[in-house]
Amino acid sequence: MALLEARRLAVRYGSRTVLQGVDLRVELGELVGLIGPNGAGKSTLLRALAGALPFEGEVRLADRDLPSLSRTDLARLVGLVPQTPDLPDLFLVPDVVLLGRTPYLNWLGWERPHDWEVVDWAMAATGLLDLADRRVGELSGGERQRVAIARALAQEPRLLLLDEPTSNLDIAHQVEVLRLVRSLARKCGLAVVMAAHDLTLVAQVADRVTLLHEGRIVADGTPGEVIRADLIGAVFAAEVDVWPDPRTGRPVTLVRDLTG
Repeated sequence: MALLEARRLAVRYGSRTVLQGVDLRVELGELVGLIGPNGAGKSTLLRALAGALPFEGEVRLADRDLPSLSRTDLARLVGLVPQTPDLPDLFLVPDVVLLGRTPYLNWLGWERPHDWEVVDWAMAATGLLDLADRRVGELSGGERQRVAIARALAQEPRLLLLDEPTSNLDIAHQVEVLRLVRSLARKCGLAVVMAAHDLTLVAQVADRVTLLHEGRIVADGTPGEVIRADLIGAVFAAEVDVWPDPRTGRPVTLVRDLTG
C-alpha cells in the first residue's frame, strides 16, 4: 500500500488552474524526482501534498484523508523543506533543529530528554554534529540546507517533501545534499518527493521520475523512461541530447549547441 496517494488533485488560484488531474503514488523507501519547466506546478504540488494549500480531489496519507488530519498529526507525518528555508541566523544549530519537535511538545512548550535525542539523531543523519556550537548565520549554503533538512527530520515524518534542495549550491554541496536525500529514503525508509531542475542529478538518485507540464503529469516512470530526448525537448522547448551514463546506465542530459 502506498504511503501517499493523490487522485485527480487540482489546485486553483481564483480562476487560474495551477494543477489539474494529478495522480501520484509514493511508497515508503522510495525517492521520487519531480521535474518540469518553471511554472509547471512543482512547488504548488509539494505544498498541496503537505496540506499547506486547499485542493480539489483526494489525497490519502498513511491511509487517512489528508484534510481530516489535525495540524499536529500532519506535522508528525510530513516534513516540508521549502526552496528558501527561513532559518533564524542568531540561533545555534541544535536550537533550530529542535524547532522540528514542536508537534511533540507539551502545552507549555517544554522539551523532554527524548526530544533532544531526536535532535541528536537528526543532526547525526545530516552530518551536523561538528556544527553544534555554530550559529546558523555563520554557515555556508550547503550547511544551512542540511540544517533545514535536519529540522524536518526532527518531526520524525514518514513523508519528506523537498523543493529544489540543491538550488544555489555548488556541485560539491549539490552532491552532498542529494546523497543525504537518497540515504534518508533507502536507509531510514522515508517516502521522499524532491522537486529539482538538474535532470542529470535527479536521474542519478531517483527511483522514479514524475514530469509535470502545465499543471499535469505527462510522464511517470523510471529515469530512463521519462528523461528521453524527445519528451524532455518537447516539454522544455529545448533541443537536448540524452545518453546513458557509462557507469550507472542512467540518463545524462545536455542542451545542444549553446554557442549558436
